[in-house]
Amino acid sequence: MSVGGFFSLVTDYIIGKVVPPSVIKPSTQGAPGVKQFSNTDKVYLTGFEVLYQSPIAKNWGLLAQLAATFGTAPEAVKYIVSGGQVTGEQTVKNDPLPEIPPLEGTVRLSYKFFRGKLIPNASVRLVSEQNRVSQSYGEPKTPGFITAAASVSYAPCRFASFVAGVENMFDTPYYEHLNRRIVGSTERLYEPGRVFFFTTILKF
Repeated sequence: MSVGGFFSLVTDYIIGKVVPPSVIKPSTQGAPGVKQFSNTDKVYLTGFEVLYQSPIAKNWGLLAQLAATFGTAPEAVKYIVSGGQVTGEQTVKNDPLPEIPPLEGTVRLSYKFFRGKLIPNASVRLVSEQNRVSQSYGEPKTPGFITAAASVSYAPCRFASFVAGVENMFDTPYYEHLNRRIVGSTERLYEPGRVFFFTTILKF
């Protein structure tokens, strides 16, 4: 088992803020504005990771992982818009950094049959909601989600192996916090639903 954490003070960090169409006209029709990027004085990044992996010598396998990153800008500038026009600026104290993924955990189970020739796997991924969003960047919040997957691998000989499985087993509708919006829409770009797959690996 391993546990780690970090703290970083970053200078000249590149950060963006939303510039409304009344200041800079977007090249794409219907876009809510343009993101203007500049270097900020300093930001803080902190995070942690907890990992447990069972011994390889065991027939059963367990992988459990939990990780999160938090970013903060001591000061950020947000435009105040009224009636489509910029009426002023507001200084936001301790504004969360944009595009930081939320707390995420993964649990994966497996078991080796027939001396490791047949290995079924099952995994669950848990992602929390992201409420630490940047006001200056105009970043929306993201709901959490849980997905599950299962697969089985079979290696009859050292020259060939086969893997079959299913991703997003329960067909959960979800999108990642870092997914972009669909151009010309306020909707997020969703990840694929239930996906079945089969893979053949040949070694020469």
